[in-house]
Amino acid sequence: MNAPFSYSFPTDTALRGKRVTVMGLGLFGGGAAVVRFLASRGCEVVVTDLRDERALAPTLAELEGIAFTRVFGEHRTSDFTATDFVVVNPAVPETSPFVRAAIDAGVPLLSEIGLFVARCRARLAFVTGSKGKSTTTSLLYAMARAAGVDAILGGNIGQPLLHRVDAITADQLVAFEISSFQLDQLRGLTRSVEVAVVTNLYEVHIERHGTLEAYAAAKRTVLEGAKTAVLRFDDARVRAFADDFRGDVRWFAKGERPPRGLWLDGDVLRDERGTQVAARREFILPGRHNLLNVAAAVLAAEVLGIDRAVALEAARAFRGVEHRLELVGEFDGVRYYNDSIATTNEAAMAALEAIEGGLVLLAGGKEATRDLAPLAAAIAKRVKTLITFGEAGPRLARGVRELGLRTPVVEVSDLVAAMDHARSCVARGDAVLLSPAFPSYDQFTNFRERGERFKALASRSGLSG
Repeated sequence: MNAPFSYSFPTDTALRGKRVTVMGLGLFGGGAAVVRFLASRGCEVVVTDLRDERALAPTLAELEGIAFTRVFGEHRTSDFTATDFVVVNPAVPETSPFVRAAIDAGVPLLSEIGLFVARCRARLAFVTGSKGKSTTTSLLYAMARAAGVDAILGGNIGQPLLHRVDAITADQLVAFEISSFQLDQLRGLTRSVEVAVVTNLYEVHIERHGTLEAYAAAKRTVLEGAKTAVLRFDDARVRAFADDFRGDVRWFAKGERPPRGLWLDGDVLRDERGTQVAARREFILPGRHNLLNVAAAVLAAEVLGIDRAVALEAARAFRGVEHRLELVGEFDGVRYYNDSIATTNEAAMAALEAIEGGLVLLAGGKEATRDLAPLAAAIAKRVKTLITFGEAGPRLARGVRELGLRTPVVEVSDLVAAMDHARSCVARGDAVLLSPAFPSYDQFTNFRERGERFKALASRSGLSG
């Protein structure tokens, strides 16, 4: 396994007039933000992406009026070697021959996250973890706003911030969701972080990091420069992060009382003295796991000077992160949840556990090679009616039917037909859940487009909220 790339953090003066290759324009805004930023610094920008101009049209529309060289449908080695800098997308693996060619040619590597953090004057709150980081970051942002703090939501969630960095001031707060890939890109950068939260650590992204130890090491770098850490006490790997951390530590846990912090006792959130702080029934967010996200966000909010009562009130009103078990609303006594980001067995199974009451599940999408037996068993046990759609729909439907249980299974072609059937089989008190368990690429550009389509279809039913 190759070691993580080493990155540089040049000043604006060092960038001016330089040729910079941006590897990967992408469709989620980060590439566009980098191009706008570099153009504003007087750089000659070359953008290279394996996708063609048609596929990149939405992002290119954001860059209208900005001059840059386009190399689409391919990567050319010369763009990585005959240049002054290369900006690497965090999704690019260490095995990339083009980035290796840049390194061999002595070309420094840059990253969007590194360019931003090196220039950000605001207070920083970093949130990372294998699961729950989007919800925890969004909760922290909502709590800060409720307390009157001038807060900005950034990182893997919200809008890219690099092109706004000049307007961000020292009296603002950036609640930043940060991945292990991005943390690798910050190695070596001196930074100041008010609070760093680690939600949990599971065995994921091993294909990128090589080993669980390497993945954990990437996550641990979130504590570099942090004044306070908020860590998961009942996760042994995360708890070990505190061993060599010199700052203040606060804990949250499930079923285990920490020495300082909050813990989940069944459906009740308690402090270290055992005093009840909140109960699951008080929150719109479904599932016990989200009560742990609330605990982590409350502790981080308190570090930032936000009163616990204000933080909890904001959490009670929080409806969820868009496309992540998002309660879209309720119509005629039926709740509609958008979990379009769920593209794996595990994500869909977690959603099934979180939603209470009768459940109509919409699942399917781009076929992916994996064992569907665990998901099929969970569906058969929990779901009132399964409606499958898309390329993967038939195989999932077959897996549930083969269990020989009584769960009704309906196969349709697309999400529109799935919603039409869902309306015909729900009853008051039920929930309709889009938790596809598969990628969206058979019928949609990405999970966001799929989720927006679901929400639009729900709204046409007269759904409010």
